[in-house]
Amino acid sequence: MNVIRWMPWVLGLWAGGAASAMGAEPLTIDAAVAEAIHSAPQLQARLAAVDGANAEAISAGRLPAPEIIAGIDNLPVNGADAWSLQRDFMTMRKVGVMQSFGNAQRRSAERSMAQAHAASATTDVEQTRLKVSKSTAQAWIAVLTAEHTVHALESLKPNYELQIQLARTALGANRIAAADVLEAQSNAAELEDRLLVARQQVTAARAELARWIGPLADAPLASPPMFDVLPASATALQSSIHHHAELRALDARVEEAKAAADVAAASRRPDWSAELAYGQRGPAYSNMVSLEVRMSLPLFGATRVDPVVAARHATVRQLEEDREAALQMHTAELKAMLADWQAGRDRVALYEQQRLPLARQRTAAALAALGAGSGDFRATLSMLRDEQNLELSYADILGTYGRAWVYLNYLSDRSVAP
Repeated sequence: MNVIRWMPWVLGLWAGGAASAMGAEPLTIDAAVAEAIHSAPQLQARLAAVDGANAEAISAGRLPAPEIIAGIDNLPVNGADAWSLQRDFMTMRKVGVMQSFGNAQRRSAERSMAQAHAASATTDVEQTRLKVSKSTAQAWIAVLTAEHTVHALESLKPNYELQIQLARTALGANRIAAADVLEAQSNAAELEDRLLVARQQVTAARAELARWIGPLADAPLASPPMFDVLPASATALQSSIHHHAELRALDARVEEAKAAADVAAASRRPDWSAELAYGQRGPAYSNMVSLEVRMSLPLFGATRVDPVVAARHATVRQLEEDREAALQMHTAELKAMLADWQAGRDRVALYEQQRLPLARQRTAAALAALGAGSGDFRATLSMLRDEQNLELSYADILGTYGRAWVYLNYLSDRSVAP
């Protein structure tokens, strides 16, 4: 059931006229979101971070580059053979290569950490895309409700003007006092003041929308989407809460922290290196080859390695608790938004089908009675004021309804165009 009945029709007429005047196509909420995703610099920054993380993952866990060794061993510095490269049998000109070999456990952990970092960067893209989409959609809804408020208040102006005219006529016939005419004029001035505020809110809402989509924000809005249609049932939305972008991002950070803890723990195992060198001696002596192996001694692990490992595990626990807190927050927020959406759907239907039509009919009947000289002037003033307040209340309900729909429609990256 589409409960947004008369409002799209009214706004459609307004948007169509504005579009013809401005030569612009009406802006749908989907088009606004797509434009924001296409141009958002923060999203481009996250995509660049993904490229960097994927590039780093290629070299993670690989052996370091080999080193070339060149030098002179055992060069005499005094005596008859001082500074000679050939007369002393121990002097050698040496060239060789050295390669370090980190332990396999650490290299494997480094690869896992790089992959986890790339996965975390990818979830950051998803989270940012959803934030941009949600913020843009909320800004679109704000423009919609602000412009609806302006239109609703402007539609009341003829009734207020008619009431002033009828009041002046009644005053001339001595049916009402001069204070009643002044009160009618005061009510009209109050309506104009609310219109000024509403127009300012339209300007502010357009400015916020322009933050996300630039000059396209000046286009007239198309009819709103069907707010009574959700991407899934309430039960399905609640059961898929673990797939929310923020929770997925926290999951990725937990895995990244676990990988960092594994890298730290791998420092308990020794690293080693090998060096192969060729030494050239004087013509009277044989040349030599040497092979040397070095191995680190990870001593004093209780004060060097264990504290680092403990710190990394503490970070893991912190992120896991943050994730649990975020899950509780999202669960409560989702329930609240579902309640707002359900209440908004029912209240919008009530206002559109009963409260607003009845208020308009009552005001029209009261004004007609005044024109016939049989109405109650003060009762008509109250009716006009009540209709105005109902229009403002409807706009607030529509905004809450739309914001709840946006929240529920942009819970996961699957609902956002890439």
